[in-house]
Amino acid sequence: MTASTQVRSGGWVFRPEHEEPVLPLSVSMGAPVVGRERPPRVEFVFLTDGTYLPVVIQMPEGQGPFPIIICVHGGSGGLGVGFLLQELTEHGWLAGELVKAGFGVAIAEGRREIEDAYFEELPCPLDHHDMVVVARHLARLADVDTSRVGWIGTSHGGELGAKVACEPDNPITAFALCEPAAIEFLGLSHLDGTRDFDEPPTLDDSSSMRSEAHLEFDRAVGDEEIDTPGTLERITCIRRDASFLVYGREGDHLQGVFNKVHELLDRSGLDCVWISSRHPEHVYQWGPMRTGGGYAPDGLQEETCDELLSFFRRKFAR
Repeated sequence: MTASTQVRSGGWVFRPEHEEPVLPLSVSMGAPVVGRERPPRVEFVFLTDGTYLPVVIQMPEGQGPFPIIICVHGGSGGLGVGFLLQELTEHGWLAGELVKAGFGVAIAEGRREIEDAYFEELPCPLDHHDMVVVARHLARLADVDTSRVGWIGTSHGGELGAKVACEPDNPITAFALCEPAAIEFLGLSHLDGTRDFDEPPTLDDSSSMRSEAHLEFDRAVGDEEIDTPGTLERITCIRRDASFLVYGREGDHLQGVFNKVHELLDRSGLDCVWISSRHPEHVYQWGPMRTGGGYAPDGLQEETCDELLSFFRRKFAR
């Protein structure tokens, strides 16, 4: 998407240079989440086209400002406050560990993903643009340390992190990209079978289940298989003080894609660490679900949590 003002029918205007205001739209949930002393709150973030996007925030006890970690699941986005609260209450073991360690947590997602539009000139912001605005909003909050904003994203959330890192003026300096399904980021969209790539995308192209018959990359991915020049060009826009921790998962059909993200970040001279383990569950990094099987993490989930905490502590050390 270009940086110029874009207009479409109905009077809708997108101005990327627009300075989004800080509006007093913060709602306390009124009661603590199970296992946490302080109640979460919802911030409604004002986006560049006048839409409000919810973000569920859980802060530690004590006096701030605190470092904050933006936590983004996989999937296509746009599921609303109820889903984000459920992510905190039902799938929030890792978030709870971050809060106990002194980090604020922001459970967030962009709006509905418009698939295969990353390289196109659609007259609308995409979900990674939404997340840049969210990050900027969080960095301005009184109880957030502006200089210590991090990201944990899994699957599509991992790809979103890579896209956000390449956007100018984002405040995030520490990215944990867990099993990043970086199909668009690497220029592999032409293989997913979701539409005829002789035709441009429309605003109706979005979030259908991808056909992954052509996405078997449990192997090394060569430069010739992806848009290597374009990806490396995008990576040059990443701030030089950013650090990355990229997680693979052995046996996953996109393991080669996960590793290629690390390889290109590392090749570009960025601080980037690769960790890969074998676990039966995709995006195991979040830990267990609260319902149906207890809330006890397995050994690898505990080890991964320790690695993530070490990564952010090292990056945000005073």
